[in-house]
Amino acid sequence: MPNPDARELASLLQRKAAGDEAILVKLLDSDVPDDALGFHVQQAVEKGMKSAIRFGCDGKPSFTQGSYDDPGRVLRTLEESVGSGNFHFTVSTAPHYGVPLG
Repeated sequence: MPNPDARELASLLQRKAAGDEAILVKLLDSDVPDDALGFHVQQAVEKGMKSAIRFGCDGKPSFTQGSYDDPGRVLRTLEESVGSGNFHFTVSTAPHYGVPLG
């Protein structure tokens, strides 16, 4: 179970991700350039991912591969962020739809 500080941070990141998403929805109906839209998409996704990783499993970040994830990239990010062996990492044996495994 994550400590209260981790829960508070995850909750904050989730609220901020929702805010970025709300901004994005409003921008979709405007003449805002694609790069500005892309920025808010990236911010919402990044904060959402960080909040999910904060909760983790047994007090450690946890990743389970989805259909479009790049597990090699996620693995490198986790190793750089929290160090080798300090996270849970599960990859799928199902088809990866063109996403490289390394």
